[in-house]
Amino acid sequence: MKALYGLKQGGRCWYLCICEALTKFRYTHCKVEHCMFYRRMDGHIIIMVIPVDDLTLASNSPSLLSSCKSDLQSEFEISDMGEIHWLLGVKIKRNRHTCTMSLSQKAYIITICTHFHLEDA
Repeated sequence: MKALYGLKQGGRCWYLCICEALTKFRYTHCKVEHCMFYRRMDGHIIIMVIPVDDLTLASNSPSLLSSCKSDLQSEFEISDMGEIHWLLGVKIKRNRHTCTMSLSQKAYIITICTHFHLEDA
């Protein structure tokens, strides 16, 4: 990981490293979004999005999700932050009981309004 920070080619080194590892674990590289990988297995799917040195996993199979985490841990030092609540400034709220998910950019809107002195607008 030393190559990631401080070097001009650090991002490229990391990208090549993660691509190599995910290919080894039989993930498919998305053709239109270079930071997205996926894997289908027995009617289930896992999707991995990797912006820079962070990643987000989504799957319809808890066992596939667990397997993916184990694979990643065998290659990299990782921290499991649990269920997602924020992604790139978007608040994610999931209700498993009603099978719904809501996305909110309220924090971003408040920041913009404060920056332009529009809190009372």
